[in-house]
Amino acid sequence: MKINKDGGLASTLTYAEFPNYYVYQKDKRQWKQRERGFAVGRITHVSPSSGELYYLRLLLTTVRGPTSFDDIKTVDGMVHDTFKSACFALGLLQDDNEYITAIKEAAIWASGIQLRRLFVSMLLCCSLQQPDIVWKETSKLLSEDLFYISYNDPVSSDIHISLSEKENAALKEIDNLLHANGKSLHEFPSLPLPTETATVDLHNHLILQELSYDRQALSEEANTLSQSLNDEQLLIYNIILSAVNLSDGGFFFVYGYGGTGKTFLWNALITTLRAKGEIVLPVASSGIAATLLPSGRTAHSRFAIPIQITESSVCGIKQNSALANLIKSTKLIIWDEAPMVQRYCIEAFDRTLKDIMHSNAPFGGKCIVMGGDFRQILPVIPKGTRATIVNASINSSYLWNHCRILKLTKNMRLTSTAIPSHKEKLEWFSNWLLHIGDGKLGESSDGVAEVEIPKELLLTNYNNPLHAIVDSIYTNLLHNLASGEYFNDRAILAPTIEMIWSRK
Repeated sequence: MKINKDGGLASTLTYAEFPNYYVYQKDKRQWKQRERGFAVGRITHVSPSSGELYYLRLLLTTVRGPTSFDDIKTVDGMVHDTFKSACFALGLLQDDNEYITAIKEAAIWASGIQLRRLFVSMLLCCSLQQPDIVWKETSKLLSEDLFYISYNDPVSSDIHISLSEKENAALKEIDNLLHANGKSLHEFPSLPLPTETATVDLHNHLILQELSYDRQALSEEANTLSQSLNDEQLLIYNIILSAVNLSDGGFFFVYGYGGTGKTFLWNALITTLRAKGEIVLPVASSGIAATLLPSGRTAHSRFAIPIQITESSVCGIKQNSALANLIKSTKLIIWDEAPMVQRYCIEAFDRTLKDIMHSNAPFGGKCIVMGGDFRQILPVIPKGTRATIVNASINSSYLWNHCRILKLTKNMRLTSTAIPSHKEKLEWFSNWLLHIGDGKLGESSDGVAEVEIPKELLLTNYNNPLHAIVDSIYTNLLHNLASGEYFNDRAILAPTIEMIWSRK
């Protein structure tokens, strides 16, 4: 290249012709024009499987007088990105139409695995000049038999497997076939690489149930919910989705009192991930809370947590069972009202996930999001003291050290109230309840305090206290017996069942 810059005879020669006119002087480390005799130029053999080296060698037999590597890749004044594309521009390589036609013709009678083996044979024999073009034209044929779903099966008839998922599975199989022959897809840079997603098990009815959602409808709902999140919810939403996308796991606790929009946040996360075809398992500590989650279940039901729990308990999930494989395929687990259960339930779940995932990371490396309010119901310990109850709570567990706490502080119920007077009353009542929960009202003595009820909340004019409560809550009851909304907005709560029976 250096002597070519000086022009003259050298700039008219190819790399192979150069030794016939020039001789190399080792002592001076330079080329000198030959005075007598001749020599046959030879270029070292390079296999077509060597990639760019092979195409460089091909160009060196054609290009005359290059002064740089860019000159070798220049065709009609255009510098190509690769030596291979320069070869195509010079017409040194032919297209792969005959191979594309061969695969399409074989697809009429051959099975899917036979087509993929044919494609691998073409790669191994270095027959394909542009493997990416051949893959693009035939990928549907190479992958259409994967994830076959019988439409006569009522369990799986609603499952939709996208073409990209089939192509990804086909790439995994092609890579395995190449590995069996000492090669891999990494040696063919133009071909796409398979993503590290779990393969759908069409024989697992639990996985099929979690994939049988209308993704189009969920996508529209997810957009609506995500746009309705406030700044606090949106921040937590993005943090959790980032952890899910990184697949590094994580343990999060969303702490917020009633009305801050925890359930709304759960719905946004669930619909967003399910719209992408990901599996999310929403559970709650109580049946009532579980009904507020899309396809929600109680934690004990979903994860087979023992009723009689001890410090060394584990969940009743066997390795390679349908439930274990479902958990392996799960991207996110949401556990609402987590403070209600004993920490032994959480720890049993942690040990089980570590066993299933073969990992010592918290919860086996799965992304876990829990939520709740410690001001509300803590674990019920029969005849337990305050210290016993605190010790049974989740924040007394060794797992709490790995937890990232995310807080919600804005009351969404206040922002949704249109009437200003109602909003002021709700805000005052909400703050009063928070002060009770935070222990800011009354004089506490060993955890016990007497709180004075505001006069605005008391019924002072009555003859029969029970009748006064009923008349105050269920006003005009006879005129609203057929109204469902009337009863949905009203309820009388009592602290114990005994009080209900004593007042009958």
